[in-house]
Amino acid sequence: MDDFKANFAAFSGNQKLFFLTDGKSKGTDDTREAFYRFLRSGTPPNLLSAEQDNDCIRRCRLLRNLDRADAERRLHAMAAALQEWLDRLNPEAVIGHMVDEYVTHLLSLLAERRGIPYIGYAHSFFPGRIQLTSNANGDAFNIRTPSFEEVEQTISTLMKPFFRQDYSQRKNYSLSRHVFGVGRYYVKRIVFLAKGYLERDPLQVHYAITPYLAERRRLRDYPSANCFSRSWKSELLALRKKSASPTIYVPLAYFPESTIDYWIQDKSILDYENKTAEIVAAISRVCVVVIKEHPHMLGTRNPAFYKRLNSIPNIVMAPPMEYSAEIMANSDAVVLGAGSGGVEAVLHEKPIFTFSQTSYWFARSGAVYLDLACVGSWADSIIEGLRSAKPLSASEKHEFIKACLESTVRPRAGGRRWPLIDLLDLELLLQAVGNSGFREP
Repeated sequence: MDDFKANFAAFSGNQKLFFLTDGKSKGTDDTREAFYRFLRSGTPPNLLSAEQDNDCIRRCRLLRNLDRADAERRLHAMAAALQEWLDRLNPEAVIGHMVDEYVTHLLSLLAERRGIPYIGYAHSFFPGRIQLTSNANGDAFNIRTPSFEEVEQTISTLMKPFFRQDYSQRKNYSLSRHVFGVGRYYVKRIVFLAKGYLERDPLQVHYAITPYLAERRRLRDYPSANCFSRSWKSELLALRKKSASPTIYVPLAYFPESTIDYWIQDKSILDYENKTAEIVAAISRVCVVVIKEHPHMLGTRNPAFYKRLNSIPNIVMAPPMEYSAEIMANSDAVVLGAGSGGVEAVLHEKPIFTFSQTSYWFARSGAVYLDLACVGSWADSIIEGLRSAKPLSASEKHEFIKACLESTVRPRAGGRRWPLIDLLDLELLLQAVGNSGFREP
């Protein structure tokens, strides 16, 4: 909350700003009193349709792991609390975190119902940028026109041989770090449980959601070297000698996270490991598949998942710390959801097949959409798509990156946990949200 306040405090515009949180933050209005009041009432008013009920519960990594009746009570109580605050403040726009759990999801739905925009922001894949999204499904919120020089500099950065966006996380992983991560997880569980009761707020989402994040929970989840290929290029070469089939790169996603939980329309992907195994098995029926784990997921998945993938024929499991650019150079196409690999694939001239239509990079990428309801036909769709695939020209790549950067803003110094937006870009953002509402006067 301090970072949110600091973000807007330096702006001298005419907008009237209200700050609201769903937990404890001294000097800031919060939803707790209304939330628990509606929860204690026994039957909080249901402000959602049955479809919205199910969507909110299935997509939230907290609610989908609770008893259904408990999940519905929390959902309805929070919706009523947020509605009460929206009625009280009557805002023309809402700016907050990128939708990532049921509270922000509800706020985006209630804002949409009122005819006002919900804009989320978070660190961007593009170095030195902050990504803006509209509502819950990851639609890009475009506010600016980047210069020619900015676009070319961004392309140059992304095309460096050893580029990887690490979001300020460490680049290596070891058994000692895994042990530390497991210990840290259990300390967090104890501290957050205590804080919840001391603050009389045991259901606060940020405390309750901890068991369902991508965390290192078990010592046995440290992946052995046998989970991945010791010489993936050699294995790939051996498979390619046996068959003239195309090689498809399938990067595993960080999960659970908004790009899977909220940006993919078909919720079958929420059963991520089973769906991924189904996808890989279907593609490998005709193609060779190279899989790479997301570096930040090391130690968070059960190694049995890697063993399951390794048991599928025509599969190569590249080590997680390999660079995507290197794997793309040895592949004919990329299959993914809403991940940033789509941007890299365009620049490295690799055809994209994706099961997400809402990612900020989709529209101009030339990607072929694959329906998660028809995974069995994906291999044929990929073969057919490869026949007509054509890489973007240099000018088209420039326009593609330019379009992607239109929904980013530049940071300014400061911000301990959440980025602060450059003042000129912040002014553009506030002007844009003022012009984008469709509420009747």
